[in-house]
Amino acid sequence: MDGGFGWQDQWVFAVGGECSLFRDRLKLRAGYNYGKSPIQRHVVFANALLGVIMEHHFTTGFSLLVTKNLSLDFTWERHFKNTKSDDGCGDIYSIDGKGTRITAAADIIGAGLSYIF
Repeated sequence: MDGGFGWQDQWVFAVGGECSLFRDRLKLRAGYNYGKSPIQRHVVFANALLGVIMEHHFTTGFSLLVTKNLSLDFTWERHFKNTKSDDGCGDIYSIDGKGTRITAAADIIGAGLSYIF
């Protein structure tokens, strides 16, 4: 009734690290992040087009210094599957959208070549 998506503020917890090997020519990275989905059960229908329901995230990657000025970089993010269902206990739109389910998961891969000036 107040408009918007019905999101609430939240705490997000994250931990990560980096390890350098071979005189800093290779850097290995890994991390984990948890943040509760901002979408509440009574506004799932209003958020049906948004995929921000994943709560557990794992990341890893590396950077390899090929030459003094050239770096090869690779990243992988895993956003674990999560499902939200509308309980129909919100405003009039939520009542119409009762039972709406959103399921989402994602894998993101990135690669890059960097020139260091």
